[in-house]
Formats: sequence, C-alpha cells, structure tokens
Amino acid sequence: MNKAEALAALDNGATITHVNFDFLEWMKKENGLYIFEDGYSCTPEDFWRLRTLPSYDDGYEIFKH
Repeated sequence: MNKAEALAALDNGATITHVNFDFLEWMKKENGLYIFEDGYSCTPEDFWRLRTLPSYDDGYEIFKH
C-alpha cells in the first residue's frame, strides 16, 4: 500500500510494516503516537521527518503477527 493508505490504516488501528523494516518490525498508532515492536514511541512528525525519500511513498503492508 502507499503512504496515504498506510496512514489511513494506522488511523483505523492497523499494525503495519514496510519493505525497509526488518522481518519482525512493525508500528501502530496509539494516543497520537507511533508505537514500535520494541516499545519505542514517537510522534508522527518525528517519524516522517527522517523518511522523506521516495522509497517511503509506498511499500507498506498490514503486519501479520
């Protein structure tokens, strides 16, 4: 899915991954923050500030636990 679809999925409670993530890496959105598999959290603004390359425009999918 593309970035817009991934953002909508996060807003709807989905857990997602990206082709650039490791095999077991995922993220979800809770209380306005992105939460990651290792317990790290950050604001969406902080996450996207570092991910401006075209490779982050697509390549997302729902994480299958």
